[in-house]
Amino acid sequence: KFDSTKMSVPHIGWNGRILHKETPILKYVNNDEDTYFVHSYYAPVTDTNKEWVLSSTTYSGQGFISAVQRGCVIATQFHPEK
Repeated sequence: KFDSTKMSVPHIGWNGRILHKETPILKYVNNDEDTYFVHSYYAPVTDTNKEWVLSSTTYSGQGFISAVQRGCVIATQFHPEK
């Protein structure tokens, strides 16, 4: 969970993403466009999960995974339907 003593929690608002891998699912979301986040929990990029990471984001200095893909399953921490 984000540390509410260091940042506003939940994270609500527009934020950018750092693309780690190309994927057709995000072809309509430009890399320079912000996406909308509403969440209190996050997963950091680690050696164990880095193969799945499509994008990451930083909020108040805390980096976290914002999209993953494993096989045909894709999940995003943001709302891609802009």
